[in-house]
Amino acid sequence: MSIQNLNIKAGIEQLSAKLKALEVENLAISDYNKFYLNKHKDHLTYNLTINGLLLQDALQQNKNLSLVCDYGAGTGLLGFLAQESLGCKVIYTDIYPSACKDLPIIASAIGLQLYQVVQGDISTLNQLKLNNIDAILSRDVIEHIYDLKAFFELGYVLNPKMIQVHNTAANVYNVLRKKEFKKIHINSEWNGDRGNLKETDTKEAFYEQRFKMIKEIFPAISNETTQLLASNTRGLVQNDIETAVSQLLEGKTIIKKDKYLFNTCDPNTGNWAERLLYFDEYIQMAEKNYTLKFTKIPYNTFSVSSSKRILAKILNSIITILGHSGRYIWPSFNIILKPKSV
Repeated sequence: MSIQNLNIKAGIEQLSAKLKALEVENLAISDYNKFYLNKHKDHLTYNLTINGLLLQDALQQNKNLSLVCDYGAGTGLLGFLAQESLGCKVIYTDIYPSACKDLPIIASAIGLQLYQVVQGDISTLNQLKLNNIDAILSRDVIEHIYDLKAFFELGYVLNPKMIQVHNTAANVYNVLRKKEFKKIHINSEWNGDRGNLKETDTKEAFYEQRFKMIKEIFPAISNETTQLLASNTRGLVQNDIETAVSQLLEGKTIIKKDKYLFNTCDPNTGNWAERLLYFDEYIQMAEKNYTLKFTKIPYNTFSVSSSKRILAKILNSIITILGHSGRYIWPSFNIILKPKSV
C-alpha cells in the first residue's frame, strides 16, 4: 500500500519542506505541542505518509471531499496535509484549549490559513450544526475516546452521508504492539507517571483516583471493599463509577469489560490509555449505521538506518502477501467507516 494520488504525493513534499524549515522552539506554543512537533519532525516523511494514506482511503470513499474535520487535531499535521494536497477546507477540532490556541500559530508559521478551529468534541460539532462535513478524520485519537459507540452514533447524526477514517497504532493483534501498550496500561493504572502530560492530565495513578472517588462518594465502605470496587471499575469515569458501585453493592455485576482486560482510562476525563480493541469490537460499536473496513499501514522505509529500511521492506512484503491476516504484524491501521445510508 503506497501513496498513489499525485496531489497527496505533492502535498507531502510541500508540507515536508515547510515543516523541516520550522523552528519549533521559537514558536509561542505549549511545551506539550513543541514536544510532539519535534517528535513528528524526527520521522517526518513517514508521519506525513501515514496521513497521506489516511487521506487516500478517505478519497476512495468520497472523491469530492470539500470540508473535512481533523478530529483531535493536536499539532494539525493531518489537516495541514488535507489543505496542502487536496485544497480542502478543514475544521480543526480538539478538546484541549492549548491545542486550539496553538493551531493558528503553527499554521501561520508554515504559511497556512485555517478555516475554523473548534474547541470541543463530536457533541460540540452537533451543537454547532456543522452538518455539511464530508469526513471526520483522525490520527492516534480513536484509541483515547471514552464512549466510542456514542461517538460513532453522534457522527451519523451529524451527517448520515459523512464518512469517517481513523488511524491508530493500538493494534491488539500485533504481539509487540500489545506488549508495548500493556506497559503503558500497567504504568497508568498503578504508577501514574505518563510522561508528557496535557493540561487536564494528572500524574496520579488511575487506580488511586478511582479509590479516592469511591471513598468520597461511599465513605462508610471499608478500605478492603473500596479496593475491590476500585479494581472492578477500571475503565469508567466518575459518573459511571458511582452507578456501577451502587449496582455492585446491590449484588449486580453489569460492568462490561473489553476483551483486552488491561485497558484503563483516566476516571476524571475518560481519556483511555491507548485502548486496545479487536476488529469485531469496533464493528459492534458502529454496525448500526456503518460498514467498516480495516486497511494496513506499512512499516517505515524512510529510516536513516539501512538495516531498518531493509527490515521494513521485508515486513511490508510479508504483510502484502498475507493480506488481512497480516494484521498480526501491522504497525498500525486505518478504520474506514462508510455510512449504510450512502
